[in-house]
Amino acid sequence: MALDGFTTAQGVTTLRPDELLTGTSFPRLAPRSATAFLKAGRRRAMEISIACVAARLTLDADLERCQDVRIALGAVAPTAMRARVAERHLEGRPLTDGVIREAGRIAAAECRPIGDVRASARYRALLVASLVPRVLARCAERIRCSTP
Repeated sequence: MALDGFTTAQGVTTLRPDELLTGTSFPRLAPRSATAFLKAGRRRAMEISIACVAARLTLDADLERCQDVRIALGAVAPTAMRARVAERHLEGRPLTDGVIREAGRIAAAECRPIGDVRASARYRALLVASLVPRVLARCAERIRCSTP
Protein backbone atom coordinates (compact mmCIF):
# COMPACT_ATOMS: atom_id res chain seq x y z
CA MET A 1 0.00 0.00 0.00
CA ALA A 2 1.34 3.43 -0.87
CA LEU A 3 1.78 5.94 1.94
CA ASP A 4 0.02 8.65 -0.05
CA GLY A 5 -3.65 8.26 0.84
CA PHE A 6 -3.10 5.96 3.84
CA THR A 7 -4.64 8.57 6.16
CA THR A 8 -8.09 9.51 4.90
CA ALA A 9 -9.32 11.82 7.68
CA GLN A 10 -8.23 12.95 11.10
CA GLY A 11 -7.58 9.76 13.08
CA VAL A 12 -8.80 7.54 10.19
CA THR A 13 -6.67 5.29 7.98
CA THR A 14 -7.43 2.86 5.18
CA LEU A 15 -6.72 -0.10 7.50
CA ARG A 16 -9.67 -2.40 8.05
CA PRO A 17 -10.57 -3.46 11.62
CA ASP A 18 -8.93 -6.87 11.09
CA GLU A 19 -5.64 -5.44 9.72
CA LEU A 20 -2.46 -4.43 11.54
CA LEU A 21 0.42 -2.35 10.20
CA THR A 22 3.56 -4.34 10.91
CA GLY A 23 6.21 -2.51 8.92
CA THR A 24 7.13 0.14 6.42
CA SER A 25 9.76 0.40 3.73
CA PHE A 26 11.02 3.26 1.63
CA PRO A 27 13.20 3.17 -1.48
CA ARG A 28 16.75 4.51 -1.30
CA LEU A 29 17.22 8.11 -2.29
CA ALA A 30 18.12 8.67 -5.91
CA PRO A 31 21.54 10.18 -6.71
CA ARG A 32 21.67 13.97 -6.21
CA SER A 33 18.79 13.77 -3.71
CA ALA A 34 18.33 14.84 -0.12
CA THR A 35 15.59 15.19 2.46
CA ALA A 36 14.94 17.73 5.20
CA PHE A 37 12.33 18.42 7.87
CA LEU A 38 11.55 21.62 9.75
CA LYS A 39 8.92 22.28 12.36
CA ALA A 40 7.69 25.34 14.14
CA GLY A 41 6.68 24.93 17.76
CA ARG A 42 7.14 26.61 21.09
CA ARG A 43 9.96 24.21 22.06
CA ARG A 44 12.39 22.06 20.10
CA ALA A 45 11.33 18.71 21.58
CA MET A 46 8.21 17.05 22.94
CA GLU A 47 5.99 19.68 21.36
CA ILE A 48 3.09 19.41 18.95
CA SER A 49 4.00 21.32 15.79
CA ILE A 50 2.27 24.56 14.95
CA ALA A 51 3.30 23.75 11.38
CA CYS A 52 5.91 21.46 9.82
CA VAL A 53 7.33 20.82 6.38
CA ALA A 54 9.23 17.84 4.99
CA ALA A 55 10.80 17.72 1.53
CA ARG A 56 12.67 15.39 -0.76
CA LEU A 57 14.54 17.10 -3.57
CA THR A 58 16.44 15.68 -6.54
CA LEU A 59 18.59 18.03 -8.64
CA ASP A 60 19.70 17.60 -12.24
CA ALA A 61 23.25 16.55 -13.19
CA ASP A 62 24.44 20.19 -13.06
CA LEU A 63 22.99 20.56 -9.53
CA GLU A 64 21.06 23.64 -10.66
CA ARG A 65 17.51 22.61 -11.61
CA CYS A 66 14.87 20.71 -9.74
CA GLN A 67 14.46 17.30 -11.33
CA ASP A 68 11.96 15.93 -8.80
CA VAL A 69 10.49 17.20 -5.55
CA ARG A 70 8.00 16.17 -2.89
CA ILE A 71 6.75 18.60 -0.24
CA ALA A 72 4.68 17.41 2.71
CA LEU A 73 2.92 19.76 5.12
CA GLY A 74 1.82 18.89 8.63
CA ALA A 75 -0.48 20.56 11.18
CA VAL A 76 -1.99 22.78 8.46
CA ALA A 77 -4.85 20.55 7.27
CA PRO A 78 -7.00 17.79 8.78
CA THR A 79 -4.25 15.29 7.84
CA ALA A 80 -0.71 15.59 6.55
CA MET A 81 -0.84 16.73 2.93
CA ARG A 82 1.31 17.14 -0.15
CA ALA A 83 1.79 20.59 -1.66
CA ARG A 84 1.36 19.29 -5.20
CA VAL A 85 0.90 22.65 -6.93
CA ALA A 86 4.12 23.91 -5.31
CA GLU A 87 5.88 20.70 -6.41
CA ARG A 88 4.78 21.23 -10.02
CA HIS A 89 5.94 24.86 -9.84
CA LEU A 90 9.47 23.71 -8.99
CA GLU A 91 9.96 20.83 -11.43
CA GLY A 92 12.41 21.68 -14.19
CA ARG A 93 13.18 25.12 -12.80
CA PRO A 94 16.44 26.48 -11.40
CA LEU A 95 16.39 26.73 -7.62
CA THR A 96 16.77 30.49 -7.33
CA ASP A 97 15.68 32.37 -4.22
CA GLY A 98 12.69 33.76 -6.11
CA VAL A 99 11.56 30.35 -7.35
CA ILE A 100 11.69 28.74 -3.92
CA ARG A 101 10.00 31.74 -2.26
CA GLU A 102 7.18 31.44 -4.78
CA ALA A 103 6.93 27.71 -3.99
CA GLY A 104 6.46 28.70 -0.35
CA ARG A 105 3.67 31.12 -1.23
CA ILE A 106 1.99 28.48 -3.40
CA ALA A 107 2.22 25.86 -0.64
CA ALA A 108 0.73 28.34 1.85
CA ALA A 109 -2.20 28.87 -0.51
CA GLU A 110 -2.69 25.09 -0.78
CA CYS A 111 -2.86 24.36 2.95
CA ARG A 112 -6.09 24.41 4.94
CA PRO A 113 -5.06 25.35 8.47
CA ILE A 114 -7.36 25.91 11.41
CA GLY A 115 -6.95 28.40 14.20
CA ASP A 116 -6.71 27.04 17.73
CA VAL A 117 -5.05 27.81 21.06
CA ARG A 118 -1.57 27.22 19.58
CA ALA A 119 -1.82 29.51 16.53
CA SER A 120 -4.20 31.23 14.15
CA ALA A 121 -4.87 29.82 10.69
CA ARG A 122 -3.18 32.86 9.13
CA TYR A 123 -0.04 32.38 11.23
CA ARG A 124 0.17 28.72 10.23
CA ALA A 125 -0.07 29.66 6.54
CA LEU A 126 2.67 32.27 7.04
CA LEU A 127 4.83 29.59 8.66
CA VAL A 128 4.36 27.33 5.64
CA ALA A 129 5.38 30.20 3.34
CA SER A 130 8.62 30.64 5.29
CA LEU A 131 9.40 26.98 6.09
CA VAL A 132 9.07 25.66 2.52
CA PRO A 133 11.92 27.79 1.09
CA ARG A 134 14.11 26.97 4.09
CA VAL A 135 13.55 23.22 3.81
CA LEU A 136 14.19 23.29 0.04
CA ALA A 137 17.39 25.32 0.53
CA ARG A 138 18.53 22.81 3.16
CA CYS A 139 17.93 19.92 0.74
CA ALA A 140 19.86 21.70 -2.04
CA GLU A 141 22.74 22.44 0.34
CA ARG A 142 22.91 18.80 1.45
CA ILE A 143 22.99 17.63 -2.16
CA ARG A 144 25.73 20.06 -3.16
CA CYS A 145 27.82 19.23 -0.09
CA SER A 146 27.59 15.48 -0.64
CA THR A 147 28.19 15.45 -4.41
CA PRO A 148 31.86 15.38 -5.50
